[in-house]
Amino acid sequence: MKNLITILIITTSFVIAQIPQTVSFQGYLSDSNGEPISDGNYEVTFRLFDSMTEGNNVWEENHSMEITGSLISANLGSFNPIILPETGIPFLEIQIGDEILTP
Repeated sequence: MKNLITILIITTSFVIAQIPQTVSFQGYLSDSNGEPISDGNYEVTFRLFDSMTEGNNVWEENHSMEITGSLISANLGSFNPIILPETGIPFLEIQIGDEILTP
């Protein structure tokens, strides 16, 4: 019986370790007139909420990145493993500097 428990624990650990905790994100950034943003280094904060309005922040990660040609690319979860809400669909919020982006 002891061997069976050991095998179950090892198998469970292996299965849990296989759950991806990162997500590749790419996007195009423009200003309120639809013009590309200036190339440069930006502080970008990504957040996941459990609801689209007045939701709880369930995950957050900061990136210092160079943005060229208005293209943004990040591997979310690379610094802080992604935590998904217990129920429902997560909603992503992106903040560049002090400005929270809107669709």
